[in-house]
Amino acid sequence: MNIIALDGYAMNPGDLSWSPIEAFGSLTVYDRTSKVDIVSRSLEAEVIITNKVKLSKDILSQLPKLKFVIISATGYNNVDVTACNELGIAVSNIVGYSSESVTQHLFSVLLSHMSQAAKYEQEVAKGRWTGCLDFTFFDHSIPSLNQKKIGIIGLGNIGKQVLDVFLAFGCDVYSWDRSASRIEGVSYLSWEELLADVDVLTLHLPLNADTEYMINFNSLSIMKEDAILINTARGGHIDEGDLANHLKANPRFIALLDVVSQEPPSDGNPLIGLPNCKITPHQAWAGFSARTKLMNLMVEAVEYFLVNHKGTLA
Repeated sequence: MNIIALDGYAMNPGDLSWSPIEAFGSLTVYDRTSKVDIVSRSLEAEVIITNKVKLSKDILSQLPKLKFVIISATGYNNVDVTACNELGIAVSNIVGYSSESVTQHLFSVLLSHMSQAAKYEQEVAKGRWTGCLDFTFFDHSIPSLNQKKIGIIGLGNIGKQVLDVFLAFGCDVYSWDRSASRIEGVSYLSWEELLADVDVLTLHLPLNADTEYMINFNSLSIMKEDAILINTARGGHIDEGDLANHLKANPRFIALLDVVSQEPPSDGNPLIGLPNCKITPHQAWAGFSARTKLMNLMVEAVEYFLVNHKGTLA
C-alpha cells in the first residue's frame, strides 16, 4: 500500500517509530501539509493519515486511488465523512488513546489553580517564606475539591476516566439529562439546571452541529459567577467572544482551556491575556504513552481495514 501521513509531526516529533505503519507498504510522512499541497501529495495514496489537515469533498474527489482515511484523533470534524461514504472511502478515527493523558492534564491545571501552587513556588524562590513570622504562609482561601459540585458534559472514554477521579475525590458529579444511558455515580439534570448548579463544568464531547457554541452568552449567564469552566475537547464548543465578555464582567469566573477555535490562535483571540482565563497549547492529549497507544491503534485500524476490504486494493 501507498500510505501518506499529512501532518505527522504533532503525533510523532521524533520520539516514536513509524516502522509499525511502514510494515504495510510505502510510507511517506510529512510534518505538516498546507491546503494547497494536499492533493499533489496524496494523488498516489491508498491510505491517508490525517489529524488536523481537513479533507473536504472537493479534495477527496480528486484522489482516485484513495481507499482508507485514518484520523489520528478522536473527532471526525476535519474529514467529510459523507463524501467518503459516497466515494467508497473507508474512514476510521482513533479513540481511547488519550483518556489517561487528558485526565492527568485536567487535574493538573484544576488543582494547580485551586491551590495556586505555581504562585507559591515563585514566592518561596523570592524569599517570602524566609521572612515569615509563622511556619506557613498563604494569602488566599484554599478550596476543597470534594466540596465542589462537578458537571461533566460527555461521558465517553475520557469523560468516564475524569468521572472516576472526581468520584475518588468524593465530589458530587452531575451530567446533562440528554443522555439516554445512565452511569453509576452521576446525577442527571436538565441543561439549565446543570449550568446553574455546578461549581466546575468540564467538556468532553465531539464537535458537531449540535455542540458548536454550546457555551455562549445564554449558557454563561446561567452559571455561577465563581464557576470554573474547563475545555479539553474542541475550541468550537465555546463562543470565544461571549466567553471573553463574560470573563471581563465576572472576574471570579475562571476558564481553564487547552483548546481554542483556531489553532494556533490568531493574534486577535479575545481570550489570550485575560487574567481569569488560563490557556495551555492543546497538549492534554500528547503524553508519550498516549501517542504510543495512538500509533498502535492506527496499526490495528490498518489491519482491520485489510481484513474487511480484501480485493479493494490494487
